[in-house]
Amino acid sequence: MGHAERLEYTNQDNAQEDISATEEITLQDIENMREPIQKIIEQMDLKEAKYGTIICDDASGRIPALIFNEVIGKINNDNHIEKPKLLFIAGQKSTWRENEEWVDGRMVKKISIFKQMKEHISKNLKDPERILIVTDTLNSGDGIYPITRTLEEEGMKYDIASISTLIHPKRDDPEIDKMQFKALEVKLAYHDKNYTKKGEIFTNFSKAVPGIYKSPHLSGVTKIAGNLLSEREKDFNPSYVKKAREDAHILADQLYTWYKELKN
Repeated sequence: MGHAERLEYTNQDNAQEDISATEEITLQDIENMREPIQKIIEQMDLKEAKYGTIICDDASGRIPALIFNEVIGKINNDNHIEKPKLLFIAGQKSTWRENEEWVDGRMVKKISIFKQMKEHISKNLKDPERILIVTDTLNSGDGIYPITRTLEEEGMKYDIASISTLIHPKRDDPEIDKMQFKALEVKLAYHDKNYTKKGEIFTNFSKAVPGIYKSPHLSGVTKIAGNLLSEREKDFNPSYVKKAREDAHILADQLYTWYKELKN
């Protein structure tokens, strides 16, 4: 495996750095996802799960979702199952509650983010076997709560894969960390009043957010509060997005090879 180095981002709109394709991963933020994704895959039963759709918690979850989609697509192909459909939805950390706004001189309620999401999901999902929600970081769980609540209300089965679940960086108390994770499970994977479990959370515990969270130039998109879909990042640089996709493809291939060896 070649040494990975971080490419520094430039704000210059006319930056045309030639980043050529390679069989080695050169972006450190992509390489750093290898071990967390391996830990997540080890927790999953990808042969039996039969994921029909992967929902990406855009925007920083886009590259992880592309990697999972490619790896699972290859595994599905081995099992004579179609590659999962990939659906992008921008996480909504603080805007999912219904509120009001002034329109034409009168106060009216905004369209609930849940209503928008339900329409979007109903339009794009056709009874998949199971759904996998992919995100880069779990902390409070607010970002993907509208997604899990909508899927639960629609009676859809789902699991969650997160590159990182944050634990307190200065605390060394695994029991408290377990309690916090249990609270996340109750919020995102149980839902109904009887606390019937609806899905699993597969994750890697970390004391810091993954680098991909801080690298919007690699996904090329950014989320806008209240919008269901992400928009192009204002300093969009196609060279970096292209390189990130190439590295994600290489990592997905290597993870698939690793998975096959793991199962043999």
